[in-house]
Amino acid sequence: MRGAESPAMSSLWLDVRYALRMLAKAPGLTAVLLITLALGIGASTTIFSVVNSVVLRPLPYDHPEQLVRAYTEMKGKVLHEANGVTVPGFRDLSRSCRTCARLGAWYSGSTSLSNGERAVRVQATYPTHDLLPLLGVRPILGRWFDEAEDQPGAPRAIVIGYELWQRVFAGDRAIVGKQVRLNAAPVTVVGVMPPGFSFPEHEEVWIPAGLDFAAKDNEASFASR
Repeated sequence: MRGAESPAMSSLWLDVRYALRMLAKAPGLTAVLLITLALGIGASTTIFSVVNSVVLRPLPYDHPEQLVRAYTEMKGKVLHEANGVTVPGFRDLSRSCRTCARLGAWYSGSTSLSNGERAVRVQATYPTHDLLPLLGVRPILGRWFDEAEDQPGAPRAIVIGYELWQRVFAGDRAIVGKQVRLNAAPVTVVGVMPPGFSFPEHEEVWIPAGLDFAAKDNEASFASR
């Protein structure tokens, strides 16, 4: 036997039944209301996902609260995110910044990578050797390239992403030390990054920047810790 319902519950059920009867009498209006509700929920979910990934969830790096990304300020010009730091500017910052434990720079582009059988177009980043230690992320196979490999004219080395390693090289654990072709030129694979790592955006390979500090027109993005 059911217990006596409270007046508040009874009133609520009456309101629900009345609302359902009204919706059943106007199916067109009901459909519009349901679509509007679905769109509102979808938009709210999307906005929360973006806010969660960008603002609430910490970056997947070591001590993300200590990371700083810098841009060039141009007086009298409209600033936008693409404004990077020139190579001489990065050199001067690395010499003069006394509060930075490490500094790293990078520039990005696309390139062609071949495993000897077929070539694929991949998104590449050309970072300085200090960038990965700055982020505190380690390859799951092999290593990151060192300072000697990050010099103009040095033998080419490459670090590949986990997803690319699986897709193009079938997860071959003997990939480290092998040569592949980058824009038809031979490069040596020195490491494989962990799953999900794609710094700065959707990169699949990382190649030493080999910045020429004597150049005046080169531009790169800049980060420090």
